[in-house]
Amino acid sequence: MTEIKVKEQFYEYLADKFGESFTELIEPPEGVMIGERMLYKLQNGQKAERKEMTQKDIDKFHQMVADIAEKNGGVALESEPPVTSGLPYPRVVDILDWSDVAMDIPAKKYVLSDDLLPKDNFAIEWLFGVVFSPSGKQLVYIDFTHPKVKVAFSADYDAEYDFTIGLEMPRRLRQFKEKRAEIIQEVESRSNVLWAKLVQLDDETFMRLKNKRPGDELLELMSKKV
Repeated sequence: MTEIKVKEQFYEYLADKFGESFTELIEPPEGVMIGERMLYKLQNGQKAERKEMTQKDIDKFHQMVADIAEKNGGVALESEPPVTSGLPYPRVVDILDWSDVAMDIPAKKYVLSDDLLPKDNFAIEWLFGVVFSPSGKQLVYIDFTHPKVKVAFSADYDAEYDFTIGLEMPRRLRQFKEKRAEIIQEVESRSNVLWAKLVQLDDETFMRLKNKRPGDELLELMSKKV
């Protein structure tokens, strides 16, 4: 399957799930690359690689599930490793750094950190994709293209307990991107601001701005429904 076809199928999937106009919200930067169910751009023009599970990985996975079951009093867990499509294109899960800013605890730790980046060699410059897991599906949008404003959006949809949860996705993502634009305008208009972080996890939004002067940090850490 060609890259063009992979991209077409991804856009068709998004339009089917969230509406025809949803793809207009993607706005990929120059140099973006195609993966399976994602578009991405890594730092320094790096290219992600597909990482299929080996038999050793599968055995480790089953052992992990057994260990968790034992800790839970021997209750068996019905869980299997992800099923692969066999395509050679990388997925969101093949770019490990996505979880640093798009998963619950790591994302909150990142917002509270005094460092602009989650780690010195953080790989992602921009990413837009979906993650399939046994419990549901997740839309992930990470934009680190601005030198001072870093944002990440992560929201579940088609969860096994609620198949209508994705209907509000266009509004939620549009509001998030509008907030990003507002923060960029504020940071660029105030020379004393070092950086700003904006992270949304489902309906909770967390934001932090840091000033240059020691002891004069403006902290706007929010946890609110949007």
